[in-house]
Amino acid sequence: MPASSWRSSLRRPISSSLVAFTSPSPLTTFAKVLGYRVTIADPRRKFANRERFPHADEIIPEWPQKAVERFEIGPSTYIVILTHDPKIDEPALKAVLGKGAGYIGAIGSRKTHEERFERMVKHGVDPAQLAEVYAPIGLHIGAETPEEIALAIMAEIVAVRHGAPAGFMRHTPAQQKPESASAP
Repeated sequence: MPASSWRSSLRRPISSSLVAFTSPSPLTTFAKVLGYRVTIADPRRKFANRERFPHADEIIPEWPQKAVERFEIGPSTYIVILTHDPKIDEPALKAVLGKGAGYIGAIGSRKTHEERFERMVKHGVDPAQLAEVYAPIGLHIGAETPEEIALAIMAEIVAVRHGAPAGFMRHTPAQQKPESASAP
C-alpha cells in the first residue's frame, strides 16, 4: 500500500474549528497536515481572509454567536479561541460551551482566564461549563515562537483526541500495538 494511502486510512474525519486566531499560519498548517478540516471564524475581515488563512477550508467573517450557527459542534470538533480580545473571546466561549465539543481551548495567562471566567460567571455562565475549557491552551513544552505555540496547541488537541496523558514517552509504560497496526 502506498505511504499516502496508508496515512489517509489511519485518519478519521475531524472537524477542527479555529475561532478568531490572530496569527494563524502555523496552527492552520499543522492542523491541515494532521488531516483536520479547518474553519476560521472572526468578525474582523482584516483577520478573516484567505491571505492570512491560506489553508482554511472555510472562513466565516461573523461574530461568534452567528458563526456557530454555520458549523456543527460535536465530539470530533476541536475549538481554539485565540484573539486576546475579550469582546470576541468571551462570546465565542459562551457560544460553544455545553455543545459537546471534543476540545475547547482559549489562549491567555492563568490570570487572564481567572478574570475572564469571573466576568462570565457574573454574566450567567455556569462555572461547571467553564471547566470544559483548556486554559491556558497547549502542552507545556517551553514554547516561545508562534510555530512552537501552534505545536503545543496541536499536541494538546491530539492528546485529548486520543485520551492520552501527554507525558514524555520515556516515562510512559510500553503499550502493545494491535496486530493490524503492526502489519506492513
